[in-house]
Amino acid sequence: MAPELQPTPSIDATTGPAGESRRRPRARRGATAVGFAACLALLVASVPAHSQFWKRDPQRAEGTVVEVSGTVTDSAGAALEGVEVVLEGARRAFSYREFRRADFNPAHRRATTDARGAFSIDWPWHPYYNHFRLSAVVPVPRGGGSVDHHLLAEADLDRRMKQAVNNEVLVQLTVQDTAVLQDLRRFEAALSSDDERRVYREQGKPDRVDRVDGPTREQTWWYFDRGAAYRFEGGRYVELDRFDPVVEPED
Repeated sequence: MAPELQPTPSIDATTGPAGESRRRPRARRGATAVGFAACLALLVASVPAHSQFWKRDPQRAEGTVVEVSGTVTDSAGAALEGVEVVLEGARRAFSYREFRRADFNPAHRRATTDARGAFSIDWPWHPYYNHFRLSAVVPVPRGGGSVDHHLLAEADLDRRMKQAVNNEVLVQLTVQDTAVLQDLRRFEAALSSDDERRVYREQGKPDRVDRVDGPTREQTWWYFDRGAAYRFEGGRYVELDRFDPVVEPED
């Protein structure tokens, strides 16, 4: 399956990257040639990000499959199974709206590591894409179908994708800090009842879990930003306590 290509609208001196009209101010009398040249250079620099006239690759035909494969391990070299690996391709070029280089029309391909920590992703080559990044992430459910993707490790593949021998790219991703991954796995492994699995499915991973050892095996799952605390006894849902949501201050 080829990466989805979003339309890349053309651009001229009076049209922005989204096709909106931009009125050009009239040049003041006596404008210098240096000022005109600078404006012209800025316009020309912005065109490749949006026009259809990107450079064709003489060494690789469009649609050629580039295989990106490798392993994901921890700092000790142990394989990490069940990690999501994401290959992102985008068009990196100068954005005159933001006055800096930016990524346009990103497309993604995904895979999950096996018991050996191995993965393989096929990328159908298209000359439009010139910036590639490979990331290992752990998806943390947050309820309501939303997911937080916690970044574990990443690598820039621009040069390796362009110079791939036999259209193969080998990558070793090393995760230095596995705390989030291990915490999620311990929580999921501890789910012991249909009630617990249902609340987890509906609300996602709690911010904190308090446990009281004893015959009833009491647990409280805290969701601070929602002002909710779910209480369980022996895996059975007991009650929901409400409180004022705790919102972290913005930086």
